[in-house]
Amino acid sequence: MGPSSGVRYSLLRDLRKLLVYEFVKQKYLDYRQMLNSNPLEYEFLWGLCSYHKASEMKVLRFIAKVQKRNPCHWTASFMEAEKEALNALNAASAEAEDQDERKT
Repeated sequence: MGPSSGVRYSLLRDLRKLLVYEFVKQKYLDYRQMLNSNPLEYEFLWGLCSYHKASEMKVLRFIAKVQKRNPCHWTASFMEAEKEALNALNAASAEAEDQDERKT
C-alpha cells in the first residue's frame, strides 16, 4: 500500500458519507438491508424525492449522453424506465380526473 491508498480510502469514506447521510436523509435514496444476504449487504434504491424530481428515464438519458450512447443500449433499464414513465402518466391522469370530479 502506497501513499495513494489513504487518499482512496478518504474519497470512498466521503462518498459513503454523502450517500448515506445526505441523500438518504433528504430522501433521494433509500438504504436498505438486502434480504437473505450472508454476510449482511445493503443496497441503495430510489427515494421518494428522486421520483418527484428526476425520472429514471431522465437519469438514463443523462448517463447515455455522458457516455455517448443511446439509452436503448441498456434494454432492461430502458424498458423499466418506459414502464415507470407510463405509470407516472397514468397516475397523473387519474389524479387530474379526481380533481375534476371534486370540483363538480
